[in-house]
Amino acid sequence: MKILTLGDFLDRELAFRKRLNAYYAKIRDRTEDNGIRLLTYHLGRDRGRHAIALSNLPRETIDHARKAAFVGEEPFDPKVERRLPAFDPATVTGNDLLEDAVSRQSRQALRYRILLTQFSDEAVRIVLAALVHVKERDIDLMKKMQTMHYFDR
Repeated sequence: MKILTLGDFLDRELAFRKRLNAYYAKIRDRTEDNGIRLLTYHLGRDRGRHAIALSNLPRETIDHARKAAFVGEEPFDPKVERRLPAFDPATVTGNDLLEDAVSRQSRQALRYRILLTQFSDEAVRIVLAALVHVKERDIDLMKKMQTMHYFDR
C-alpha cells in the first residue's frame, strides 16, 4: 500500500489545473467567439478560486491538513482524470467546453467528497469541504449556462 499526503494530492491537482489553464489559453488565442473566450477565462481561473477558498482558512489549518496521510492510491485513475480534453482548440464549441467542464468539475468534487469520508481530522475536513464548496459553485454556474442554452444563440 502506498501512503500519500493530502498535500501531495492537492499539489498534483494544482499541477494539472496549470496544464488545463494552458490548454484553455490556446483555445482563447485561436477563437473568434467572445463567449468562448469568456468561458475559457472563467475555466482558467479555477486555480484562483481554490486559492481564495483556502486563503479564508487559518494557515495552521491548511498546513496541518496538507500533512494528513491516506493509505492507498488516489481515489481515481490519475492517467484518465488528469488527461487534457481532446478538443481541437481551433474548432471546439462552447457547448463542448461546458459539457466537459461540468463533467470534469463534478468528478473532481466527487474525489474531494470521497477523501472527506476518509478523514476524521477536523482540519482536513474543513479544507476538503472548502474545496467541495468551490467546485459545487462552479458546477451550478456552468449548469445554469447550459440550461440557458448560452452557446445555442
